[in-house]
Parts: sequence; structure tokens; C-alpha cells
Amino acid sequence: MEILDDFIKRLDAAATKERQPIIDELAKALGVPAADAVKQLKEAGWNPQKAAQQKTDDGKKLPDAEKRTVNLRHKTGYPRYRRAGLILTNQFSPYEVTAEQLEALEIDPWVEIGK
Repeated sequence: MEILDDFIKRLDAAATKERQPIIDELAKALGVPAADAVKQLKEAGWNPQKAAQQKTDDGKKLPDAEKRTVNLRHKTGYPRYRRAGLILTNQFSPYEVTAEQLEALEIDPWVEIGK
């Protein structure tokens, strides 16, 4: 239905907090409860989880985290060391890290960053 396509576009463009009034408007236009309207939207191809992942609550797209390759190793006596979401070995290896991960790794005394 053309009306569902229009509402799907509106829902994808809306922030998560602003979706319920749009769903209520669709339910009123179709003359069905809101739960049935959501069911019809999903049958028409709307994926609320996908739309939520692409947008933040203020409606802006999430920025892609810039990653850079860094040579890292740990200095503990164990074969592996977990830090900042990475599992490091005791030999230098290249890792893709974000700025936040690199910041956490720089302050850890057990992590060594290669040149």
C-alpha cells in the first residue's frame, strides 16, 4: 500500500522517541489498533531495529568511528591480555583501534605501543 510506504519513510527519518505518534497516526488512518499498524508496517518491509541502529535519538546519523592500525603487545606474564575490547599477545601485532581504544591503551602500564 502506498500509505504504508509513506509512513515507513517518515518512521525511518524520525528519531526513536518520535515514532509512537507517527504509528498512532497510521493506526487512526487505517482504523486499527497501534499493534496491528506496526504489524502491517513490518509486513510491508519496515525494520525498526535497522532504523534505530542507523540513527541516534536526536535523528543524526551515527558517525563512523575512524580506525587506525597500531602495533601493540602486552608486558604481563600471561599469553593473552584483554584491554579496551582487544585481546593482546606478548608479541607486537597490528590492531585496528579507535581513538577511544587508543586512549585507554596509552594509559595502561601493561600495554606497549610500537613505533
